[in-house]
Amino acid sequence: MSCLSRYFYVVVVGIALIVVGIVALTGAYPRHTPDSLLAADVLRYTPLLLTVSLLMVFGALLLPWILAKREARTTGAKLDYRHHFAPLLCFGLGYANLLLGIVPTYLGLVTPFLLGILIDNRWRRQGNLLQTLRARSLYPLALCAALYALYTAIVALAWSSSRERALDYWDKEIWLFLVPLCFLIYSGPSQRLLRSFWLGALRIGWIYIVTVLTFFYALLISCGSSPLITLTLSKDYLHDAGFVISTTHMLMPFTFTHYTYVGIFLLTPIVMTIRSSSRSLRLQAECLLLGVILYAYALQARYLLLMALLLVAYAVACKLLDWVKVTRRQPYLMSYLMLAGAILVSLVYTTSPHLTAGYLEGGIRNELLQMSYQALREIPIWIGGGLDYAYNLLLPLPVNIEQESIIVQFHNQYMQMLVQSGIIGLLLWISILGSMLWIARRQRNVALVVLTSLWIILCNVDLLSFIHRYVVGVMFLLCLALSTQGDDKLQRAD
Repeated sequence: MSCLSRYFYVVVVGIALIVVGIVALTGAYPRHTPDSLLAADVLRYTPLLLTVSLLMVFGALLLPWILAKREARTTGAKLDYRHHFAPLLCFGLGYANLLLGIVPTYLGLVTPFLLGILIDNRWRRQGNLLQTLRARSLYPLALCAALYALYTAIVALAWSSSRERALDYWDKEIWLFLVPLCFLIYSGPSQRLLRSFWLGALRIGWIYIVTVLTFFYALLISCGSSPLITLTLSKDYLHDAGFVISTTHMLMPFTFTHYTYVGIFLLTPIVMTIRSSSRSLRLQAECLLLGVILYAYALQARYLLLMALLLVAYAVACKLLDWVKVTRRQPYLMSYLMLAGAILVSLVYTTSPHLTAGYLEGGIRNELLQMSYQALREIPIWIGGGLDYAYNLLLPLPVNIEQESIIVQFHNQYMQMLVQSGIIGLLLWISILGSMLWIARRQRNVALVVLTSLWIILCNVDLLSFIHRYVVGVMFLLCLALSTQGDDKLQRAD
């Protein structure tokens, strides 16, 4: 079992390759031509992919318990099921559901995390309630999110043209407050539990990446194309090779197809472990980061690739600074440089999108930003035009009529907030990001500064509340990350 734990990543790759081989030999991968491979052909493999992935996920989550049980037989120690193994299983299944999309409803996404919180929570309270809540690590985030939710509710009810549509928008954003509220009530996970969770998340992320990439590459090979065609920056590389499907179709068996948000799910455990004092954790994070880069190339996820490469640069720079012993004196140096870089990228992209159009292929995004600039001239700049303003402005676009698209937001969190909620709403949103930095300082965890940097970049890509499934997952992962103390305080994981 210890050997299996040590070579877990190799075992996952081996299982995935065996499955692909069996499928190919039994003719389940018929030799298509690129122009004959359809989305329906991709969806045929959903039961196979999810079954194999789930079995490996359960193996990854039960492995720490099996190892601990074997050790307990020799030492006679008792296993902590309530505050370690049971919540670890719940949080792990919740994370796996974010990637695989087994149960993509509100209830399905929230239940595993809430169950883990309820099992692990210590219900005894000591002292004044307000003092107890203020002592919780996520108090600043919950407070800022509450103020933001309150203000946007006022905007929705007071000066939005359609209260129903505005409240529908607000209904998604309320999760920005509800999830931190759950963690504010929660007495908090132990650092041992969190360390084990991040290790499990790395393993689950590796299972997902290997499954997706082997499936993707196998489809390309079965159609007579080389997997090397994915190593490009052309979004149309599949069409150029004669395929009628797009890269997004390759994710259809896993329900969640917005690769940028799925990428954030994958990058969060990498950020939390890539500077760990444990060499094993660092190596696993680096392996997964390499997989994410290949994943971003295959799906042409430009923003995800940008964030992954920034993490590579951060990790390499930290190793160089470790070698010259600079990080001992200035542990926050590289994380704050990355934060400054993220802010610079956001300012350049938001104010001068034409400068990044070559890499990011702005297209409709640049047009939407231009429309948001124009909208600023037509609204009360301090309070905004209402939570339904972007919807009403963008719905008549030709792309929504001719191509049956539904582009009703600016694909930029900052401009969306500024147009709909005014300067006050934008400042309240920035205060949420600022509270994350405050917690990072409080927890003495440089990884949280890096995670905040990724959030700042993500807000240029889309709205966090674009689809409820993503905002729920992102917020639960964020709260678990913000509960994690600096590496010097972490205990050894199972």
